[in-house]
Amino acid sequence: MRIKIRHKTTGKVIFFSGEYESMRECLEKAIGDGQKFKEASLRDVDFAGANLRGAHLDGADLTGADFAGANLDNASLEGAVLAEANFFETDLTETFLEGADMTNACLSETRMLAKDLQKLDLKVVELRDVTWRGT
Repeated sequence: MRIKIRHKTTGKVIFFSGEYESMRECLEKAIGDGQKFKEASLRDVDFAGANLRGAHLDGADLTGADFAGANLDNASLEGAVLAEANFFETDLTETFLEGADMTNACLSETRMLAKDLQKLDLKVVELRDVTWRGT
């Protein structure tokens, strides 16, 4: 599958890849290579179990994305739209989330630092069995 990722407001292609089995495989490789996806449209993408450590997804539209079991340690999601995203058992340790919209997101059994909640929009977020560090 050839992957095209577009800017969330202009629709302009900001990343184009060769052949990959899935969007997740493509993004995991690109992020590992240092590619940044600022303001990217990545709605409903399946990132379950992906290693996205250090990812740059500032301002990206990740509405409905599935991050279950993913590693987002040291990732930057400043101002990202994470509404209705699934973070079940996701590692958000040291993840920069300032200004992120997490309306109706699931954070059950997520690992994160308490300081990461500052300046975060947590309207109607499910926080069951979250592992808090630094409280």
